[in-house]
Amino acid sequence: MNAISTQMNISEIISNIKKEEILHISIPVDVYLQEAEDLARWMVKDLEELAKIGIAQAHLDDLQARISALREAQTSWVEDKKSMPAIQEKWNKIAKTAESLEQDLIASYRFAFREHPELLDKINKIARKKKQVDLVMDMGKLAMLGESNSSLLETIGFDMSQLKQAQELSEESSDILAQLNNFKIDGKETKRFRDQAYTYLKLLIDQIKEGGKYVFRNHPDRLKGYKSEYVSKKNLHARRKATQTQK
Repeated sequence: MNAISTQMNISEIISNIKKEEILHISIPVDVYLQEAEDLARWMVKDLEELAKIGIAQAHLDDLQARISALREAQTSWVEDKKSMPAIQEKWNKIAKTAESLEQDLIASYRFAFREHPELLDKINKIARKKKQVDLVMDMGKLAMLGESNSSLLETIGFDMSQLKQAQELSEESSDILAQLNNFKIDGKETKRFRDQAYTYLKLLIDQIKEGGKYVFRNHPDRLKGYKSEYVSKKNLHARRKATQTQK
């Protein structure tokens, strides 16, 4: 993973980072990206000195490629997070409608089929507590069961339009649930790739910063560019807080 990458294989390299190799993100990704951009600009002036320890133009080019990869991955992850509430809301709304209709149909069916044990047995199975996918399937089952026994339903003045509504809800809810489930899967993959891209970028940044801190250990004006401003401020805040606690 420390090898210099090319734009053509960077996505594949990132995807191949194993789960146990993914580094914990301890800094907001947007902040990290900005600091990475700052580092890329800063090290341009220092390439001649950095080359003495093996950090060359190729490292700068690689750094910029890894920054772009993480930026794209972060954008995809953020877009996915924004989409989730809308899809979930659509599912919640249609599920509520389906559950209400299901209760109505079951009550009507139980009364209409009260003298038909085999039909009541089917209704009781449908009425059991279930998962989301079962609600979708049960709408279709109830519609078919009602159509197959329409004569019994007609004797109790049942509103036959509810059967069509049940079938339509089954089809619509099936589509929305598929979207929701696919999003959950895709969302996890998007986040994992984002975390892998962060890891891949951090490995190179750590290497460059370590080298920069060594080369410019006696030159504070250049050394500062190889330190994280975010981490420095965070550490300063922690020290001040600790001092106040001790007083």
